[in-house]
Amino acid sequence: MKTSIADITLKLNKTIKTTVQSIKGIVSLPSGNIALSDYTHSHGEVMIFGSDGVKLSKVIVNNANSFDITYIDDRTLAATSPLHKHKGVCIIDIKEKKISKFIPTNYQCYGIKHLDGSLYVCAMSEWNFKINPQDGSTTAIVISDLPSWSCIDIFDNKMFFTNDGTKSVTCCDMDGKTVWIFKDETILKCPRGLAVDNSGNVYVACRELNRVVVISLIDNKTDIFCLKMKDWKVLVRFISTEKANSLLIANYNQTIFIYGVEN
Repeated sequence: MKTSIADITLKLNKTIKTTVQSIKGIVSLPSGNIALSDYTHSHGEVMIFGSDGVKLSKVIVNNANSFDITYIDDRTLAATSPLHKHKGVCIIDIKEKKISKFIPTNYQCYGIKHLDGSLYVCAMSEWNFKINPQDGSTTAIVISDLPSWSCIDIFDNKMFFTNDGTKSVTCCDMDGKTVWIFKDETILKCPRGLAVDNSGNVYVACRELNRVVVISLIDNKTDIFCLKMKDWKVLVRFISTEKANSLLIANYNQTIFIYGVEN
């Protein structure tokens, strides 16, 4: 039986100061390193940091940008580009430190998640769609008037995505059928990054209220927990390993916070 999220315990294990001006995407690599996307530059950058906070490498995203990022394999990441002239997804070779492929789309791309060989992307004003990175073909999944900044995660054959326009979080199945929608402006305003843990708890960054909101659904009842942050503006990603769960939280002041999670 699923336990209440009120039982979640968070412990700050590490704080990493970076030089990344505007962190939009963050992902943990199997090596223990952390990849960040920097959206401040006209060309975009993806940087790799060690677990000790040392910057190991940098990939310049020429002719596009790097909003959100996702892990594909040990040498490959994917980054979204919402630039009007270069809308699409960049496939990044982190070993060679270069863009190995650019997949153009008709839509401005924001949140992205890789699963089973496909890329799932939030597209502004259109829908959530799936990309085959081999041939660039796309398949629409959720028809929705999404704003910019929408982020996505996938867990247990369900997709979770934020909508800054409606100030909501939606859970749907992989065919796009809505399972639930959470909307409560007293708790969650300006939802941005989100991630899901091994128990299906959804962690959502609330920029305006300066908190991380944890959402769970037990017996069709919404369970809510709020983690207030000391630093203004947050972006959240949850990572899981065989030994421990970790919550990665990045703020807009070039800092990453790594929390241990128990539930």
